[in-house]
Amino acid sequence: MAKLIVSFKGAVVSEVPLAQGEMLIGRRPDCQIPIDSLAISGYHAKITTVGHQSVLEDLNSTNGTFVDDRPITRHELADGDLIRMGKHTLAFEGDESAETDYEQTMVLDTAAIAQLSRAPAAAPPPVAVSTAAVATLQILNGPRSGATFELTKSLTNIGKTGAQAAVITRRGGLYYLAHLGGDHSPVVNGSEIGEASYQLNDGDILEIGTVKVQFFLRDQA
Repeated sequence: MAKLIVSFKGAVVSEVPLAQGEMLIGRRPDCQIPIDSLAISGYHAKITTVGHQSVLEDLNSTNGTFVDDRPITRHELADGDLIRMGKHTLAFEGDESAETDYEQTMVLDTAAIAQLSRAPAAAPPPVAVSTAAVATLQILNGPRSGATFELTKSLTNIGKTGAQAAVITRRGGLYYLAHLGGDHSPVVNGSEIGEASYQLNDGDILEIGTVKVQFFLRDQA
């Protein structure tokens, strides 16, 4: 079942499974996903779930609804999308069974593109990361320096809850870093990424508050 992970300034407030049909998001007590904040409208937005598909719609809210820092009126949600309403972040985790089917399809599509690229008259396809790629983080400082761990989930929080925090989301075979909480956005290779999502590349060095890690991406054998 798909769900939303609701955070406020980097601290997780709740996890809400998405039921089939409509679920309202807002300040009113009859909303299925209530958010108690003056920056949120009474009926701010709604999510409609049919099967494995969830669609987010803004309900003419005062401060708007954003997905990956872009204002939306209607948006079909994808695994790893970050919804922002005021200072709240709602991370969307898709249905795992649907994700598996999607990734298997993408592997086949990637193979088909590679086959077509061998035709002499065809233009070379854009470089894409294999959906079978495995991402890992290696800690570069602190008492656990040198330790590594795989990013097996669609959402991975990094940093200190309530202070500097970020999230890495996996969408297909790509990984994105986004600011989740704190006064300063994450730093990648010496530069702040700002409030937009940043696509991570093999070897990138990330700094979130006092945490420093290196991102690696490799294909599964």
